[in-house]
Amino acid sequence: MKINAKFDSGAIIVNEIVENADKQLAKLNIAYDAPHAGKPYLQWFHFRAYELDTAKNCLFHIENAGSTTYPEGWINYNVCASYDRKNWFRIKSTYDKNDGLKWEIQPKFSSIFFAYYPPYSQETYLDFISECQMTPSNRCRLDALPGETLDGNTLDVLLVGNPPPLSLNSSNDNNNKKKLKFWVIARQHPGETQASWWMEGFIRRLLDSSDAIANVLLSNIDFYIVPNMNPDGSQRGYLRVNAAGKNLNREWDKSTEDKSPEVFYCQKAIKQTGIDFLLDVHSEEELEYVFLSKTPLGIPSITDKQVELYHKYCSALMQSNPEFQTEFGYKMPEQGKSNLGVCCAWAAETYGCLAMTQEQPFKDNCIFPEPNQEWSIARCEKLGASVLDAMYSVMDDLKVYRGKM
Repeated sequence: MKINAKFDSGAIIVNEIVENADKQLAKLNIAYDAPHAGKPYLQWFHFRAYELDTAKNCLFHIENAGSTTYPEGWINYNVCASYDRKNWFRIKSTYDKNDGLKWEIQPKFSSIFFAYYPPYSQETYLDFISECQMTPSNRCRLDALPGETLDGNTLDVLLVGNPPPLSLNSSNDNNNKKKLKFWVIARQHPGETQASWWMEGFIRRLLDSSDAIANVLLSNIDFYIVPNMNPDGSQRGYLRVNAAGKNLNREWDKSTEDKSPEVFYCQKAIKQTGIDFLLDVHSEEELEYVFLSKTPLGIPSITDKQVELYHKYCSALMQSNPEFQTEFGYKMPEQGKSNLGVCCAWAAETYGCLAMTQEQPFKDNCIFPEPNQEWSIARCEKLGASVLDAMYSVMDDLKVYRGKM
């Protein structure tokens, strides 16, 4: 057996490989995110095991799982595996805080990939956004935020609904002013790859000219979609930070070009376009639910209208997709005490808009458990698609109360 992680989003430390007569054993450690800067995070893994003996069982042991950032995330967790990097399945795993995370398989083939969650590679990402811009009827333009990441990556933006390019000053465009401005972003935390699969479901439905809800939305809304806010962290195999070791979803009240350019340039673009609605897509390591964070409800300037529309959106999403629920999730923050470094809180406080954070699990959704697939790529995509119905439910209210919330 050999182990390798020298590829896009790969991350693992090999402690020892033991070859026995009846079994192959890999003793591993999860690697730190950007240990050179700030608080290091420890959770994401993605690696390939190869030169496997298909006649033997292979045991994989992540020895430091009990010391990771979210150790309770391993409870009820089963590892993701794939032979072809396209079709992913779960392998029963066991966790003990003193003995780490273990799983065992007799492989069908001599090479197999494992990951914390099915990865979303840079190649897959580039293929998808390139496909989007080729949508018939010019529904989508591929643009970019006004700057690059620390690793020199482009911060791509999909403009849907025919807004002008970000490089143009649209402040005098009266037709453009009439339309609502919706911003949807994902992958601030790069290891939360569910957000990219969610984006595929959301964007594909939004670009479907046969979908009546999508057509109505695009007649009234300009969408600014950032499918990957943290391409550096995504490629480096980090869970929560960028190349400078910054947790982007704590930088919105203090962003800088040299430490958190991803947030800095996104804020610059939002200031240019204006904003009526923001959705930031994430994943949750420990909780086995689909939910919205209540963070924006605790901002200092919260209004009754923001609260009303938040709950209206939640009700519509529950009707559209029963995977979503409101009973379980993060605690309600104290009034006026929300962290304005968090994207949704910053947007709601700064612009008085409706802003939310979507969370989905790494494990299964215990409301509707699916033991054979758990929280899968397909379920991420369906959740993303169902959000259009919730957006439709608040669209008219946002038009009426624009700038008055």
